Amino acid sequence: MTNQCEHGQLARVCPLCEKDERIRVLEHLVIDAAYTLDKARIWNGMGWTYSPLHPVHYTPMRERLHNECDSIEAARAALAAQPAPAAVPPCHVAVIGYRFDPVNQTHVPQVLLEFEPVPVNSPNDAKGWQDRDALAAMIAAAGDKP
Repeated sequence: MTNQCEHGQLARVCPLCEKDERIRVLEHLVIDAAYTLDKARIWNGMGWTYSPLHPVHYTPMRERLHNECDSIEAARAALAAQPAPAAVPPCHVAVIGYRFDPVNQTHVPQVLLEFEPVPVNSPNDAKGWQDRDALAAMIAAAGDKP
């Protein structure tokens, strides 16, 4: 038995499942709010009239809606606090190929990227070197994530 969800990811960490659950909660809140408001309708013989709701009827729903709004605001604040994803430095693919490892009898896929050229006698912090180092750091950071 696997712990995969319908999206093919681990069920406990799938962002799509979390969004689906969130949508279900919000749908139920809206349905409950509509039901609470519809209970206040009175047929007067020619059309519906709405009597004022007693606080006993709307206070629990109001509290649920306020709590849901607070959790939405907390989620927005958490998203705003996340750093923006790093942009890939400017480069272009020069060669897509492979090399053959005769010892292990395997092909090793390779990609050769070229960055901005660095002239001879340039400082070590020239743009081409910085872009190369930034991409290497991004790849290393992505490999550290579970």
